[in-house]
Amino acid sequence: MKLWIIYANKNKGQHYPKQMLKSALDNKIDAELYYAEYFSYQIENNRTTLYYNNQKITKLPSHALARGFEPNIRKYLEKNNVKFVNSLTGIMTTRDKLETHYLAAQQKIAQPLTLYGEKLTYTQIAEKLGKTFIMKDRFGQKGHNVYLIKSAAQFKQVLQDTPEVKYIYQQYIESSKGQDIRLCIAGDKVIGVLRRCATNDDFRSNISLGATATLYNKIPNKIIEQSLKLAKTLNLHFCSVDYLIDGNRYLFCEANSNIGFGGFYENGIDIREKVMQYIKTQLA
Repeated sequence: MKLWIIYANKNKGQHYPKQMLKSALDNKIDAELYYAEYFSYQIENNRTTLYYNNQKITKLPSHALARGFEPNIRKYLEKNNVKFVNSLTGIMTTRDKLETHYLAAQQKIAQPLTLYGEKLTYTQIAEKLGKTFIMKDRFGQKGHNVYLIKSAAQFKQVLQDTPEVKYIYQQYIESSKGQDIRLCIAGDKVIGVLRRCATNDDFRSNISLGATATLYNKIPNKIIEQSLKLAKTLNLHFCSVDYLIDGNRYLFCEANSNIGFGGFYENGIDIREKVMQYIKTQLA
């Protein structure tokens, strides 16, 4: 097995790429580290040649793992039979929250009442969801462009401030304000479960926004099984599946193919190590 680990250039010089490479090498995987923006492509005589740092690539890896979306290098490698740890199809599906909710509905996974429509008015939404509801970027991540809407004036202002964003609208689960449950999956196993909690009055529970994380051991087997099934449907080797808590119910919130490792690492779970063990034992 030959593995390429691909990060975006913005991560160059940070410890994350180096630690990912180290985990691969520690597991005796023949791995190399690349940054997506340094790839270039030459099309000549009906053939496409790949370059890195202006050096021609003569041999491709058997597998690749990319942290980020980077569609150009993904498409090129997949067309040349390189197996990705998380396929481009899976990546793009989870990036689209609406599409992910469609799939969850098909698998009869409980979730908040969700609406989508580019011309929906506040009144139309409030009739279905109540006067207070969640408004989130259909393609967003890390809690960006997610709002708790409480009035028609606020709704109008958000639309004016972000005209390029397409939003989905969801029922506000007040009992889960500022907290959620995150399951991390590698292959056919849930390798860690966290409860994420905001440290201020924020209704969001993203660690990137300051939330804290603790291990959670109360997750029902049913939720584990449906999360594994959803990950398989999404064609993801590793991902997270997040749930809101409503009394005794777990309501699907979203899936993420490009999860952060920090919250798990702080609780003694090295996701990099788990992913590399999975790659070595299951994909080689």
